[in-house]
Amino acid sequence: MKNRVLFVIGFTIFKDEELIQPKEEFEKNGFVVDVCSYKSGPVKGLKKNELNIELTVDDINVSDYDAIVLLGDIDEKLFENKRLFEIVKEAYKNNLIIGASFRTPVILANTGILNEKKATVWIEDKDIIEEQGGYYTGASMEVDGNIVTTDGPHSAKMFAQKIIELIKNKAN
Repeated sequence: MKNRVLFVIGFTIFKDEELIQPKEEFEKNGFVVDVCSYKSGPVKGLKKNELNIELTVDDINVSDYDAIVLLGDIDEKLFENKRLFEIVKEAYKNNLIIGASFRTPVILANTGILNEKKATVWIEDKDIIEEQGGYYTGASMEVDGNIVTTDGPHSAKMFAQKIIELIKNKAN
């Protein structure tokens, strides 16, 4: 276990509670949390929390992490980022824990890793999950193997706790 987790957020928009609650939960459990996006610089959450993004997806080495966690709303540049798709596929191939919340399970679906897997997502995006071969369940949180998906920020703490549990179980 590396005790290191990567959070990937959109640069133009992110939901504060989706980032802050899980980050606190991971840090409380001894994990280092790196936050990245498709570009670096200062970014504000919808509730005005400020964060300086220092890492970009181009800087990421998947083998440095126990889990890759995608957070947030639709940021078209994030949802079309080929390097992020490569990161997700590599993490899946290497059996890392992969999390995606709110609308980001769409990224997982578009990489093909949700094919024949149970998943949840913001209700408006359920068709994308199904079109890409996934099984939309409508649950607040869904776990299928090493993949954890949620349908929104209200599940942020539970989402983090489940990913932590999976990482620790994998290490034992």
